[in-house]
Amino acid sequence: MIKNRVCKHKLLIVVDNIDDKFEFDKLFGNLGDFSSDTRFIFTTRDKRVLDFIPECKLYEPGEMSLCQSLHLFSKHAFGMKYPPEEDVRISEEFVKVATGVPLALKVIGSLLFRRERKFWEEKLRELQDIPSTIKNMVQERLKISYNDLSHNEKQIFLDIACFFVGSHKDLPYYMWSSCGFYPESGIDTLIHRSLIKLDKGNKFWMRDHIKDLGRAIVKEEDVRHPYNRTKIWFTNDVLDMLRNGEVKFFLNDLVTFHPY
Repeated sequence: MIKNRVCKHKLLIVVDNIDDKFEFDKLFGNLGDFSSDTRFIFTTRDKRVLDFIPECKLYEPGEMSLCQSLHLFSKHAFGMKYPPEEDVRISEEFVKVATGVPLALKVIGSLLFRRERKFWEEKLRELQDIPSTIKNMVQERLKISYNDLSHNEKQIFLDIACFFVGSHKDLPYYMWSSCGFYPESGIDTLIHRSLIKLDKGNKFWMRDHIKDLGRAIVKEEDVRHPYNRTKIWFTNDVLDMLRNGEVKFFLNDLVTFHPY
């Protein structure tokens, strides 16, 4: 029934963030079952996976133009298509340091929304001090927004990045409440800063660059020894920690505070 219906209609099908485990036939069946006017769009971080998709052509989007970038930045920084006349020049400076990356424009604009002029000027100087040639330029610029969070908001952000992307918000909610992190206001702040989203099922969603940022921040706590970090999410790191007895001190602390 589905096959008979889809072959009669012109469809646009978008599949986000595919990886090497993606199999077109298992998800969609035979490409010939679709109308010749149907178009598929796949996004991926590894263009090699596109080699296994039938009749697929690679399109690499370039940087946004200055005009497009200014519109996107203004939408998040002012809630309008164009910045006010007195803010055009400083807005263009922020657009330049974002180098046409939509995610950076969105996050930086959200950070500046309804903030004082002195805050804008300080953040602009901070962003301009980041060298544009470093490999993780985008990540470093997104970190400006993370640095502006409170301690509680940072902990919630890092927990989501490491463990709770795709999880219902109620799953860690009581844990954060017990830790005194005030999750209601914390989650609201992260949403307004464009660092996370809640989908229709109230599940956490986060862009890959932002999730990578959160995990990179945790890794920086101790690059060589994962068991010294505040969060461990890779199975191999956990197994290595258990095999080498690095967990014994942590377990002793648990026994001390939770003897039963």
